[in-house]
Amino acid sequence: MKYPYFLLFAALTVFVPKAIIWAGPSDHRPPAVAIVTTTHDNGTGSLRAAIESANKNAGTRIVFRIPATDKGFVRSNANDSSWRIVPSSPLPMLRKPNTRLEGGGRIVIAGDKVGTGGSGLRVEATRCQIVGMGWSKWPDTAISIRASRIFVQRNKFESGTTGIAVHGSKSRGNRFEGNTFDGMKKPIALWDGSNDAIVAPELKIARDDAISPVSHKFTIQFAGKPKADVTLELNYSADEARELANVQKVSETRTVKTDAQGHATWQFDRKGYPVGSWTVTATQNGSTSAFSNVVVLPYL
Repeated sequence: MKYPYFLLFAALTVFVPKAIIWAGPSDHRPPAVAIVTTTHDNGTGSLRAAIESANKNAGTRIVFRIPATDKGFVRSNANDSSWRIVPSSPLPMLRKPNTRLEGGGRIVIAGDKVGTGGSGLRVEATRCQIVGMGWSKWPDTAISIRASRIFVQRNKFESGTTGIAVHGSKSRGNRFEGNTFDGMKKPIALWDGSNDAIVAPELKIARDDAISPVSHKFTIQFAGKPKADVTLELNYSADEARELANVQKVSETRTVKTDAQGHATWQFDRKGYPVGSWTVTATQNGSTSAFSNVVVLPYL
């Protein structure tokens, strides 16, 4: 008996085994998430355990979901609270690329129990991100970087020796934005790295009483590679840890182009009394300078 060709084709396709037509798992799987649920230094749910888990899977997000009943919960006032983690030894290194540590602005890693020369977090893998963390009383360095394209944003450093240290000639393209430093001997240190080639900018702040209300003129000057873009970032640190009501922005960034001699200037006015310590970094060709001179505007 003869059958039409389209029926023969249909019969064949019905019985093709699924294993033959399956393309395998997708390469676009969501990133792994390691959740910190306690301020304990060790054990399940600890930050140490989360980092060790992240070191097994590139691209892991480390997030914090610690209850207010945890012993490390600290309430400063009705509107201000945080969780304090106090490691007894340096945390494990970040060894996998694209690891992201997200503190949400309410997690403080304190170095109170670490001996002389102890560092907080050491980053050895590229493209890691450390966002919204707090670091307090680290005897050596809070964040030590030996990798490229590391992004440190909105971290708060208090009462320590060095906030961020960049090591090695291959540590390039690192970005530090919106961080604050209170009571630090050296906010950022650049050791033997390509970043040393970028000269720190100069900051001047002048008060103008002729304008009502009072205004302050910020002048930032930079000298580097001619006819090239440079990103200048203004960083603010509260004087004596007191809050500031009149500052419009805590941190501000502007990209300008240098002239034929390699010079660039960024000027702007800020109304009111921007009390506190101000400093600037410059980033050009993927490398970031050390901090500029620090200008302190005292309370009246």
